[in-house]
Amino acid sequence: SISSKSADETKKSLDILEQQLNKTFPRTLLFTRLGEVIESYQRELNLSKVPLFLFLSLVVVVIMYFLILILGILGHAHSETANIFRSRGANTLQVTSLLAVGECLIVISSVLIGPIIALAIVKLFLVNTINPYGGIENIPIDLSLEVFLIGSIGGILSTIVLISSSFNLSKRDMVDFLRSRSRPPTVPLLHRYYLDVLLITLIA
Repeated sequence: SISSKSADETKKSLDILEQQLNKTFPRTLLFTRLGEVIESYQRELNLSKVPLFLFLSLVVVVIMYFLILILGILGHAHSETANIFRSRGANTLQVTSLLAVGECLIVISSVLIGPIIALAIVKLFLVNTINPYGGIENIPIDLSLEVFLIGSIGGILSTIVLISSSFNLSKRDMVDFLRSRSRPPTVPLLHRYYLDVLLITLIA
């Protein structure tokens, strides 16, 4: 059986077979359409990946958007804690480390639990909505090391963003916190006129 992973290797094996036949039996001709079939298969496989890449890019954009929103909420919630520590004599590194430890624990638990929740959602709800050729039994649905590796990449990116947010919070002192509380900054234009909601609706 030829799969997407073994297609290139099979094409190379055909070339090697023809060379070896010519060496062993001179003036030998090899007639096969297998090479053309493999090329057609690879071409259709590449075309089928385009919608998948578009869907994944849309998912990533939406996740990054909501991550930015969550960072704004976390920044507002942690600003008071960070400023209290600064008023008690903690430096920027200490405040950043303290906030980052709590956020890293959340990220680690998400990376470990997220694939298990996703597996349950796929098996209970999503797998019954498709009708693939050959039946659902031919689709392997299980946990693998790649799933946790991809989740770890997302967790690392989230951790970097969260630590940078904590670093920005740790540089503010109590005077800045009280000033922003008494005179809160104006709402950005994107949120004031609900342009973000319109953008999400258009994407949907």
